[in-house]
Amino acid sequence: MDVHASAEARCIHQRRLWASAIALTTLCIQYSVSLTGMSGATRSDRAEWNDAEIHGLLDYLEQHKSAMGEAGNFKPSVYSGAADSIARYLTTGPGKTGKMVKTKWQSVSPDLFSSSLLIEFYVLLAQIYVQCYTELSANIRMSLGQ
Repeated sequence: MDVHASAEARCIHQRRLWASAIALTTLCIQYSVSLTGMSGATRSDRAEWNDAEIHGLLDYLEQHKSAMGEAGNFKPSVYSGAADSIARYLTTGPGKTGKMVKTKWQSVSPDLFSSSLLIEFYVLLAQIYVQCYTELSANIRMSLGQ
């Protein structure tokens, strides 16, 4: 009877691990999808940003991080200064304004935080998959008498 109870406990444990893995996978997918669809603006409403402008913006804001408020935003003068600073990188479209810079910062700054959080989710998910696979393959070998 103990062997049967032990096998049943392992089976329940495996089911819980797989359910956890599936739940984490679903969370990661939903989170990734929500990151890509956060802005309600259409493509034509957005300013066009090239890589040099984005890097210039991030460099400028890094240099002025002492002006950052508790919520992670800056004063309008910092956004205007950033717009002036990145004007030399403009390749297409109108020059960036302080408002455009603020909008870009607010769309990029959550990604800077969330990408590291997402990596932690994927690492945890991989650990669960490894544990599930190890236990499943051990049970299969045991059931085959190996």
